Amino acid sequence: MEPRPAPTILLIHPGGLLPVAGGGAARAWALVDHLRASGTRVELVTTDHGDLNEALRARVDRLWLQPQTRTQMLQRTMAPPSLPLRLRKLVRNAITLAARLRRRLQPKPAAGAVCAFERQRNRALEELAGLAACRSRPLAAIATFVWMAPALDRMPPGTLRLLDTIDVQHPRRERAAAAGGCLDHLDLSREDEIRELTRADVLLAIQPEEKALLEQLLPDRPVCLVGHAVAIQPAAAPAADPPELLFVGQLYDPNVLGLRQFLGQVWPRLRARVPSCRLNVCGRVVEAFRGRRIDGVRWRGLVPDLGPFYERARIVVNPVPYGSGLKIKNVEALARGKCLVTTPAGVVGLADLPDGACHVVELAAMADRIAMLLADPAALAATEQAALAYCRDRFSAPVVYRDLLALLDAQRQPD
Repeated sequence: MEPRPAPTILLIHPGGLLPVAGGGAARAWALVDHLRASGTRVELVTTDHGDLNEALRARVDRLWLQPQTRTQMLQRTMAPPSLPLRLRKLVRNAITLAARLRRRLQPKPAAGAVCAFERQRNRALEELAGLAACRSRPLAAIATFVWMAPALDRMPPGTLRLLDTIDVQHPRRERAAAAGGCLDHLDLSREDEIRELTRADVLLAIQPEEKALLEQLLPDRPVCLVGHAVAIQPAAAPAADPPELLFVGQLYDPNVLGLRQFLGQVWPRLRARVPSCRLNVCGRVVEAFRGRRIDGVRWRGLVPDLGPFYERARIVVNPVPYGSGLKIKNVEALARGKCLVTTPAGVVGLADLPDGACHVVELAAMADRIAMLLADPAALAATEQAALAYCRDRFSAPVVYRDLLALLDAQRQPD
């Protein structure tokens, strides 16, 4: 008997996969890599990534690209590869800023006329997903983020339609307001979200609390828990001396608000107690702090590899005041055996977190806790070992993807 051909999974992702600048992209690649390692073909439907398209193509079995936007076409025309890299980046950034300004100046629809889901939709990408599915006849299609759910309507009969929710969206705006943040662009209702979720046959939840919430919202839909898989990478070298701290974050309101509060309330007290300590800030969150100079703070921005910064860090901080889903940067820090100091909001989604795997404190107590840990190498080492053990139990790939792979295997079996 000839072996059955490898099943095909169609992953529909709205963009921003490379460079990896946030948890959504990191989660997508972890899933792609594990599916392919398990013998599954992965075809990716996404937006045009310009110069990074070849890098995308190298990581999947087939790539389907949405035609370029007007902005991308201008960038390619006015910033060709023949220009020096620095000048090319300046031209592209200028074109991007002009496009953003043009969108801001466009008349806005009346309040309540169009909800967040409708504004986020990408109809061209939905159509491309339908075309890709008709040609490849995938075993299953996974749409990422709830606003890509309409793409699932275009899947052919027999294709299992899965929606990777990432976050349950409708409570996020109120949570932000309660913490002094702002996610006003998420102006949507519970009913809006339920309507979109019903397009899927199966919902994927990133953490147990949201799995329970999704089951409450749609009792007739199966919900599969799929966290975020990470490679366990204990530090290969001693951390830096003088001590360095690390904050990683994309340009997202809880990151901006949390870092602003940390720098205003925690950092001065910590530096008074440990004058030699330094803080590296990585990720696009630095764009919200342009022009600010703070003693001991190094604004690194988007870096090609976070590895060296994790290696050097004694402590990773995440002072977010609110949030939802799963903070993937927390999981990545724990998987590298780093001592994580975070807020109660920061550990949302980390189920059954044992005592000692990280340090959860309110912002007012964070400076004292960090100073104590820096002065106690034994306490740091104990936290690092507990963090690694927790990640091995909870976030290794075989654990994270076990239920999803079983679901896909069941779909493949003949009736």
